[in-house]
Amino acid sequence: PEQQRPPADPLATDVPLLSGETVDLGRLRGIPRLVYFVAPDASDERLVELARWAADVARGGRNPGPVVVLVAATNAHDRLVDLWGVPSPGVYYGWDPQGAVAARLAVEAFPAVILADAEGHIVLRRSGESAARLAEIGRKARATTGAPDW
Repeated sequence: PEQQRPPADPLATDVPLLSGETVDLGRLRGIPRLVYFVAPDASDERLVELARWAADVARGGRNPGPVVVLVAATNAHDRLVDLWGVPSPGVYYGWDPQGAVAARLAVEAFPAVILADAEGHIVLRRSGESAARLAEIGRKARATTGAPDW
């Protein structure tokens, strides 16, 4: 009999990190993944708020909790390092100054969010104003881990 191949992972791409390393989102399949593309003109306050939110979402699920990847589409590397600092467990700080990652994941507008469950199915894709509803997005991400809504 023909062997069935698993479906292609829609998030299988490398994301450059502020640390100079990369994270392969495809290798994280099996864990819910939330990729949040920050608006290029986000204020310092918004960037700090997003880092706190990402840490809360990553801590809020069951083990393994959702992995959160914040991706900034800006050239301000040093500013991001100062504001985001050291990532929390389950959080990656991505950097996409040329927009290559956003293009590969078909991001149409900023901010944008893509949430995949553990099997790799996209359960949420938003851009623009609706991607700014962080509390709602966080609840949906935690729900992909089977965690209660809180």
